[in-house]
Amino acid sequence: MKRLMVAVALAAMAGGAFAEKAAEPAKADAPAKVEAAKRRPPQFDRAKFEARMKERQAERRAKVAELLKAAGVAEGKVQALTEEIEKAFAPRFARTRRGAKAGGAQKTAPAAK
Repeated sequence: MKRLMVAVALAAMAGGAFAEKAAEPAKADAPAKVEAAKRRPPQFDRAKFEARMKERQAERRAKVAELLKAAGVAEGKVQALTEEIEKAFAPRFARTRRGAKAGGAQKTAPAAK
């Protein structure tokens, strides 16, 4: 038992000595970690994203209105037609429930006769 205690004490002392040596290179790696953090892409900002999408939508509507005017559409109808075109061709993102089928209604087994 005495030998076991001595072995445990020696192992603890040796582990502490190696732990100090291992901690020194970690300090040297700190600047490398900071550099890696700087190279990461910035966090997603929903407000900036929505502002950018609204800006792109306004540009798209302006182009459509310009094309309609060049095609000879009356000034009073350009705005209404632009909105119609936007509704028809704007990207739609389908939001389905997880596990829901594409058709919407789930099929049931035929009733027994």
